[in-house]
Amino acid sequence: MFYIFFITFLVVAVVIIWRTWSRYTYYSGGNYKNGGQDVILWCSKSKDEIVENLFQKNDKDTLYYDLICYNEVYYLKIRGIKRLQKESPYETIFRMDYLSRENGTYIILKRTQIIYSTAFEAELYEFFVKKLNCIAKKEVS
Repeated sequence: MFYIFFITFLVVAVVIIWRTWSRYTYYSGGNYKNGGQDVILWCSKSKDEIVENLFQKNDKDTLYYDLICYNEVYYLKIRGIKRLQKESPYETIFRMDYLSRENGTYIILKRTQIIYSTAFEAELYEFFVKKLNCIAKKEVS
């Protein structure tokens, strides 16, 4: 009986990990490799349009978040993942840097704290792809 439970648990765990990793690589365009990396996204919108869209929350957003402006620097405070249908007891903050180019704007999200941020890095790709039609990039070009 124990072996049946163990094998079932193992198969379910592997399927969950595989589906989660598949979703992360789909939305990141294969750029998400491990925790701790900067999240780099390209968007055809200007910085002002991006900020305006982020301040407008809607039901289709995939994260519970707040956009905070402090000394003209924007921070994205993540409180949880909506897919899990509840806010997390843990919060993390990412600093948002912008690089404007002729063909669009690069958004670079940098961790401001190490603890708990790794769990949300991959979720950021999905959030920005769905919210702003961003494209994940490996580096700024």
